[in-house]
Amino acid sequence: MYFPDLNFDFYADFLNMWRNAGLTYIRYSQIAAEVTRNVMKTQRVALPSDTKLKVTRWQNGKPVKTDATA
Repeated sequence: MYFPDLNFDFYADFLNMWRNAGLTYIRYSQIAAEVTRNVMKTQRVALPSDTKLKVTRWQNGKPVKTDATA
């Protein structure tokens, strides 16, 4: 693959940040996965249990009024 616009020095430094911090890649990925799981759990708990959806149809740049039972 050829990526002419990439600055490889920047990407090499970026990809090795975990190494510069004294971590192995495996440990880095474990920490990232744990943080992601915890964030998702928090967001799931924060979601309201009752969700509503409102759909508005548009025609010629204006909303079209429809029957509420449709």
